[in-house]
Amino acid sequence: MKTNRMKLSILNSVITTGTQILTIILRFVTQTIFIHTLGASYLGINGLFTNIISVLSFADLGIGAAITYSLYKPMAEGNIEIINSIMFFFRKAYHIIGFSVALLGLVVMPFLDSFIKNNNIDHIELIFLLFLLNVVISYFFSYNQTLLIADQQGYKCSIVQVIFLILKVLLQIIVLLLFQSFFLYLLIQIIITLSTNIFISKLVIKQYPSLNMKRYVELPKDIYIKIKDNTIGMIGSKFGEIALSASDNIIMSMFIGLSTVGVYSNYVLLVNSASTLLTQFVGSVSASIGNFAVDVKDTMKQYELFKRHLFINNLVTILTSACLVSLLNPFIILWIGDQYILPTEVVDLMILNFVIISLRQTPITFISSYGLFKKIGLKSIIEAIVNVVVSVALVVRFNMGIRGVLIGTLVSNIIVNLFYEPFVVTKYGLNVKKYLDFIKSYIFSILTILFSCLTVQIVMKFMNLGGVLGLFVILCESIFISLIFFILFNIKSKEFKFFLGLLMYTYKDRFLKR
Repeated sequence: MKTNRMKLSILNSVITTGTQILTIILRFVTQTIFIHTLGASYLGINGLFTNIISVLSFADLGIGAAITYSLYKPMAEGNIEIINSIMFFFRKAYHIIGFSVALLGLVVMPFLDSFIKNNNIDHIELIFLLFLLNVVISYFFSYNQTLLIADQQGYKCSIVQVIFLILKVLLQIIVLLLFQSFFLYLLIQIIITLSTNIFISKLVIKQYPSLNMKRYVELPKDIYIKIKDNTIGMIGSKFGEIALSASDNIIMSMFIGLSTVGVYSNYVLLVNSASTLLTQFVGSVSASIGNFAVDVKDTMKQYELFKRHLFINNLVTILTSACLVSLLNPFIILWIGDQYILPTEVVDLMILNFVIISLRQTPITFISSYGLFKKIGLKSIIEAIVNVVVSVALVVRFNMGIRGVLIGTLVSNIIVNLFYEPFVVTKYGLNVKKYLDFIKSYIFSILTILFSCLTVQIVMKFMNLGGVLGLFVILCESIFISLIFFILFNIKSKEFKFFLGLLMYTYKDRFLKR
C-alpha cells in the first residue's frame, strides 16, 4: 500500500505538472493572438466575466471537496455500495447546483453595466450568457472526475483535458485570425468543455463498471453528517477563496476601467501560471496524504510529513518567486510591448501575494486531506470581508488603483490566513502541540524567500540585458541566487538532511550499482 501510494503520488505530480506546463504554453499563445486581434478591452471583459461567474459558482458550497474527502476511506476499502451512495448523492447535488448557477446568472445579467466603468463593448449580455453556459454544463458531468481523483488517478483526467485543450486552442486561434470574433471564440470553448466532460464521464463508467450513479442508494447517516459538516465549513472557505481570486478584477473594472483589467490580466496569466504549477505540484499528493492519515496513526510521523511538505513547497516557491520578480516586466516588454507594463511596486506586491498564497498551499493541502473544512468556515468569511473592505477603501478613498487592490489581498492573507490555517492542521488534524514550531518554520521560509527576491532585484540593477538571450541569463541568475539562499538557510534543518539522504540513496541505488 505504501509503495503504491508513493508511486501514484509521484505519477499524479509528474503528469499534472507536465500537463499544466503545456496548458500554460497554450494559454500564452492564445492570449498573445487574442491581444493582437481583439485588444485590451475584450481581454478585460474576458477576465471580468470569468470572475463574476466564479462568484455565482459560490452556489456549489464547496461540496465537491467535502465529497472527495468522504470517498478516501471507501475507495481504500473497495466498498462499492458506499461509493455508489456517495456518487449518487454527488450527482444529484451538482445537478441542483447547475440549475442554481444558471438562475443566479440570469438574475445578474440586467445589472452587468454597473460592473463596468466606461463600457465600450457591445452585446455584453450575450457574451455573459455564453460564459454562463460554459460553466453550467460542467456541473452536469464534472462530478465523475472526483472518483478518479479520490482513487489517486487524477492524472487520467489531466491527460484527457490537455488533449481537448490543444484542440480548443487550435480552433480558437483559427477563429481569431480569420474572423476576429469573440462570439465564435466562446462557442468553441463551450463545445470543447462539453466534449471533455462527456469523454471523462465515459472513461469513469468504463473503469468502474460496478458503479451505478443513476440508481438511488441511501447514503449512510454518518457519511451524510460528515459531508454536511464539511460542506458547511466549506461555505465560508469558498466565500473567502472567491473574495481573494475574483474580487480583484471586479473592483478594478468598477472603479478603474476595463483597459486596466486587460493590462493586469497579462500579469495574472503569468503569475497564476506559476501558482497553478506550484499548486498542482504540492496539491496533487492530497489523496495520498488522506490515505496516509487513514493508514498511519502515529501523529508525529504525520507531523514530519507536514514539515517535509512545507520544505518542498518552500523550495519551489523560492525558485519561482525569484524568477517572477526578475522576469515579469522584461518578459512583458519582449512579449507585447512596454505599453502593457505595470510599475515595479505593483509587480512587487503581486509577487508578495504570490509568496504568501503559495506557502499557504501546505496547510491548505492538509486541511483538505484531513477534511477540516468546518474549522475554517468563519475564518474565510472574515478573510473575504477584510479583503473587499480594505481594497475598496484604498481604491476609492485613497485613489491607490491596482496597488490598493493588491494591498487589500495581502492584508487579508497575513492577518487572517497565515497564522490560523497551521493552527487548524496541528490542533484538529494532527493533534500535536507543534503549532509554534511550525510557525517558526513558516516565517523562516517567508523571510528566506524575501531576502532571495531582494538580492535578485539588487543584482538586476547592474544588468542591462534585453532580448531572448537576456531573459535566459536573468533566469539562470535568479535560479542560482535563490538556490544558494535556500541551501544556506536550510542546510542544518532535519528536512534538508532527510531529502539530501534520499537523493544520495537514490543516486547510489540507480547508478553506482550498475
